[in-house]
Amino acid sequence: CLFGGVLGNDPMDGRTKKEVSHHFPNAGKRSLGNKQMSTDTAVHVVHEILVKKKKLNELMFVDDLEVVFGEGYSQILPYRYLIKNDCVVLTPGLTQYLKEEDEQMG
Repeated sequence: CLFGGVLGNDPMDGRTKKEVSHHFPNAGKRSLGNKQMSTDTAVHVVHEILVKKKKLNELMFVDDLEVVFGEGYSQILPYRYLIKNDCVVLTPGLTQYLKEEDEQMG
């Protein structure tokens, strides 16, 4: 599996196809949908599909997740995230990292 397309542009502009995918002409063409996922989310979703034998349409997601750090203080993560056991699956420590980054920037 190839993970880690070129993230960041919203809307997507096909940079991964232009810059990366053409180097792997024999790779199967699979898609996890039309909304960008963070790389860690994509890996987790593929694990659910390949190892746990789930179908993509059986999984639940949230788009443009708003992480609230306090009253009047939040950040929107503009990607698709997996929901598992009624909780959004995030990389451990991500929300703390984002909070610290924002505090450092002022």
